Amino acid sequence: MNANPLNLKLVNKKEVKQMIDAAIDQHNKNATLISMAIGFSLLGFYADGLLRVVEKVTAT
Repeated sequence: MNANPLNLKLVNKKEVKQMIDAAIDQHNKNATLISMAIGFSLLGFYADGLLRVVEKVTAT
């Protein structure tokens, strides 16, 4: 009995591990960039709001 009747290219455990590691690395890179963009945006909004409050306090 043939384990691969359709003659498909099967991957071994080492190749699967490498593919999973590459996918995890790519995900971590993307997540880092997205988190950085969100963080800088929120920091900008916080700084803008803080400066507006300080401006109102000093104006009165």
